[in-house]
Amino acid sequence: NLCAAFFERRGIPVVGAIFNKLAHTGLYSRDKCAEYVARYFAQVRQSQHAYGFIPTNDALAALGEEETCGFSFSHPNPQNL
Repeated sequence: NLCAAFFERRGIPVVGAIFNKLAHTGLYSRDKCAEYVARYFAQVRQSQHAYGFIPTNDALAALGEEETCGFSFSHPNPQNL
């Protein structure tokens, strides 16, 4: 919702979402999240679609610790300008 609102407020259409870093088991498991997210989209965001649910992967998690809404940003180094 937070990421979608960011783009929608700027007039950029959001067609859906991909949900990642879901647990394999437990309350936030991939299967449980998929069930409830599907309900949410059916009730609240009917013009959008949940395109995928990706469980956590320890090997991939080690590659990138920082992430914000699926895109990353780093400040430019003034010495390189």
